[in-house]
Formats: sequence, structure tokens, C-alpha cells
Amino acid sequence: MSVDLVYVSAWLVAGMFFWARLHGLSEALRMRLDQSGAVLLWLHILIAYILTHQGSHSAAVAHVAIRTEEAVGVRTGMGIYANFLTAILWPLCAFECIPSRSQIMRRMIDGFLWMMFISASVVFADRVSAILFAGLILIIASSHLFRITGSGGSQEFVNDIRN
Repeated sequence: MSVDLVYVSAWLVAGMFFWARLHGLSEALRMRLDQSGAVLLWLHILIAYILTHQGSHSAAVAHVAIRTEEAVGVRTGMGIYANFLTAILWPLCAFECIPSRSQIMRRMIDGFLWMMFISASVVFADRVSAILFAGLILIIASSHLFRITGSGGSQEFVNDIRN
């Protein structure tokens, strides 16, 4: 039961992250989805710590190290600290704590968040979940590709990068 709740909370967090990045959403909806996902990430971390690791940081680090070694062959628990960084950076963007003129910083943080979700799926997702995750990435990529090649053409893409 506890592992199921951890996985469900992780999928809810991922769902909010990806849904917020679909092309065509209103800015208000995108912002609410991002804020909800950032809050759910904190809830996911709390659930994992309490239910899976009985509140032990060393147990959590050991668990991450074992799963990382199984997935990529390197035994390290450093991913947990990257997760903490994610839990700090995502709300900073979602709740507009970074000035809107800092688009470069926002895009760098968004890139880091993408990397974290991909890394987490490699380390923690089972094969079926990883396939579903790959499907989500294709949907998001298609959404952005359509925006780039759609009515605005390449000029829209250039303007988007500049902003």
C-alpha cells in the first residue's frame, strides 16, 4: 500500500508537470498546473520519507543508491539531493518568484526539471511506466513541434527563444 501511494503521488506530480507544458493551454491554467505539481512534489517527498523510509534520511539515500545502481550501474544516493533541489526550484518558477524578465533562468530551470523527470523514470519506473512516460514525452514534443511548424513558422520559434 505505501509503495502504491508513493508511485501514485509520483505519477500525479509528473502528470502536472507534463500537462502544464502542453501547447495551447491558457497561461492561467498552465500556472495553476505548475503550482499544483510543485506542491504535489513536496507531498510526494513527504509520503516517500514517511511510508517507505520511516522518516530516515539514511534509508532514503540508501534506497536511491540501490535503485540507481540497478538502473545505470553506479551506486550513488546523490539523486535524492537533486530531488531536493527540484523541490526548491520548481516552486520558485511556478509561484513567479523569479522575475519574469529572467526567461533564460526560467528555461534553464525548466530544462533541469525535464532532466529530473527523465532521470527519475529511468531509476524508479517499471518497464510499463517507462513506456507510458516515453509516450508523454512524445505528446509534449509533438505539441511543441506543431507550435514551431504551425501558423507562426520558424519566426514564431525564434521569437519564443528570444523571450
